[in-house]
Amino acid sequence: MSMEILITERAKREIRSTSQWWREHGAGPAFHTELERVLATLQEMPHLGQPCARCPPGTRRVLLSRTKNHLYYRIEGNCIEVLSVWHTSRGQGPAL
Repeated sequence: MSMEILITERAKREIRSTSQWWREHGAGPAFHTELERVLATLQEMPHLGQPCARCPPGTRRVLLSRTKNHLYYRIEGNCIEVLSVWHTSRGQGPAL
């Protein structure tokens, strides 16, 4: 059974900003394409991401390997709640 994806307002802003950065730097829809692929995979395999030790309990993260972003999320019932998208070069991760 496929899980529903809910994206927080914070994550929506980060997704828009990251997507725009990739377009402006000549990569076109690379980030958006990779994000869609990872979200589709998470819908079928929600525990794919690793637990995040520095985050609130239940938070997981998965690496978008091509664009080097972590997608932070948690599983709430039959939903995957996307909390943040954070580039790996930015350090420890977002304050969630």
